[in-house]
Amino acid sequence: MWKNSSNGTDDVWYGDWYLGVAQILPAVSIAVISVVGIIGNSLVICIVGRNRKMWTVTNLYISSLAMTDIMFLICCGVTTTTITLTADWLFGDFMCRFVAYMQLVTVQATCGTLTALTVDRYKVITMPLRSMAIRTTKKTMILIAIIWLGSLLLHIPIPIYTGVETDGDQHFCIRVFPNANADTVYLIYSLISTYLLPLAIVAVCSGLILRALWCQQEHSQLHKNKDEERVRRQKWRVTKMVFTVAGVFAICWAPIQMLNLWWLLDDNFPETAATHYFRYFCLCLSYSNSTMNPFVYALSGRKYRRYLRRLFRKKRQAKFSRGSITTTTTCNTTLTTSIKFHGENGRGDKPCIL
Repeated sequence: MWKNSSNGTDDVWYGDWYLGVAQILPAVSIAVISVVGIIGNSLVICIVGRNRKMWTVTNLYISSLAMTDIMFLICCGVTTTTITLTADWLFGDFMCRFVAYMQLVTVQATCGTLTALTVDRYKVITMPLRSMAIRTTKKTMILIAIIWLGSLLLHIPIPIYTGVETDGDQHFCIRVFPNANADTVYLIYSLISTYLLPLAIVAVCSGLILRALWCQQEHSQLHKNKDEERVRRQKWRVTKMVFTVAGVFAICWAPIQMLNLWWLLDDNFPETAATHYFRYFCLCLSYSNSTMNPFVYALSGRKYRRYLRRLFRKKRQAKFSRGSITTTTTCNTTLTTSIKFHGENGRGDKPCIL
């Protein structure tokens, strides 16, 4: 069970409303979202990893996003589903610190990767020749590692100030800062670092990208250059996918971020059944962001669809070509059957609220 504590006062987010549908529906929703998201993002990583032609700069960023989504759903899905059903924290002190820490680390890594991906598209479109010299898979992997390291360092206070508290038979995973001001400062810091600042950078780069693409379109139409138009359309397809991923992130995370801000600024925040239901709706929406991304890649990227079909086609072929059966008759009319098998070819104060 999660609980917030500041200045010696406790605000309980779970109460007597845990009955019937109020427990089961949110738990099932979060569990289904998590399972679908983990499977979808695992397929993305599998497709990129198994096909060297997919080892591009953009796909490395997408693989990093898929990994953050998997880790986020594993950390949050299991714990939040269990808390919803039991109204108790069952995972001990270490997992309390670890899960609370990884929630913020994975979301921070997602924001950093989205920002880097958008800046990369800006360079490709506005500085194509220069970007060819500096845009390599090796440098991209180093940058992704830096993003992950920075995400780990930015939220070091979380495991320090988080732990399990017992109240009778109930256990709470709580975050307790030295004073209320520190708690407020950190919540604002998290809002800026995991939402507002990355999206501001993405918005600026997106505006510059759209302006550059518009100018390129006018130039290619003016000179009737079919090669330029073909290259521009190819760039636009990839850029549209990046815009979609960033837009889905902004929409899915906006309600939970606004709810956190409301809770922070309003001393009389209403602890009612309605706000609990709304909070779980916000949680499900934020989780669904990690589930939607693989569908965005599949719908926007022709290569993803092609390699996905090829992956499942190989699985089916391997399944149906698995054995050869040889039947022999011995002198005493006993039938012996031997089968030979061939091997296949071959991602707080409130749970997951930031």
